[in-house]
Amino acid sequence: MSPRSLIQYVLLSGLILSVLILLIGMAMKLLSQDLSAPAVGLYDLARADIGFTDRLMAFGVLVLAFTPVTRVLLLVILWGIQRDWIFMGVALFVLATLASSIFFSF
Repeated sequence: MSPRSLIQYVLLSGLILSVLILLIGMAMKLLSQDLSAPAVGLYDLARADIGFTDRLMAFGVLVLAFTPVTRVLLLVILWGIQRDWIFMGVALFVLATLASSIFFSF
């Protein structure tokens, strides 16, 4: 499998997984006839007072949000294997920027 097709596979898999999780959560929400849509933050995923369907849909959004992060991490690894230090450095900088934005958002 070429690096390009591996990256396409990771992006497509993340998209499909997140859509499936969101569709299951939405179907469960519609079947329960509870149409409220509370805001669910990252810390709220571990709280007990959040409903399962809301937690499931928030997890689907989280999977979708971390799919590009997974791509950048994979690019760091692939460019490291290829010894392409310049692109690896750029990808590490992007990864550090993403990590710092997540860290400082709390």
